[in-house]
Amino acid sequence: MTTLNSAESASWEKLALALPKLDITMYVSTTSGFVRQITAINYSAWKLRLRLFLQFEGLWSVVDPSNQNEKDRAGELFEARNKKAFLILALTISDTLVGSIMECNTARQAWEVLERQHGSGKSGIKDTAGFDSGKYVRLHSSGSVGGK
Repeated sequence: MTTLNSAESASWEKLALALPKLDITMYVSTTSGFVRQITAINYSAWKLRLRLFLQFEGLWSVVDPSNQNEKDRAGELFEARNKKAFLILALTISDTLVGSIMECNTARQAWEVLERQHGSGKSGIKDTAGFDSGKYVRLHSSGSVGGK
């Protein structure tokens, strides 16, 4: 069984906890004499940050099969890398979104579930990329930033 030494573990753990979580936030605006509520998710920003982080850690091939060969998908090393990538992914989503990946067994499955639900505005929730939150008051957030 492949394990991480304590220095490796502390290194990625600090970085993973520093990543903003994938989060659904409620905003409200009272401009124009009426209340307008917007639900937004930071999916595009989260997806970019997590992909870059997993690439930096040498784990992206676990999530993206186009970066794998047959040898990469077999054995204890792959399983250890998959567990590490899945843990990092799970630590970077809010508690309200964890339920959507509970049945997943791999980091790839979890990534695909989140992509199906939130990629390209599929969930009907506005992505915060390009969203002018300055016109709104933050009403509710389902999670937090930095794992706190």
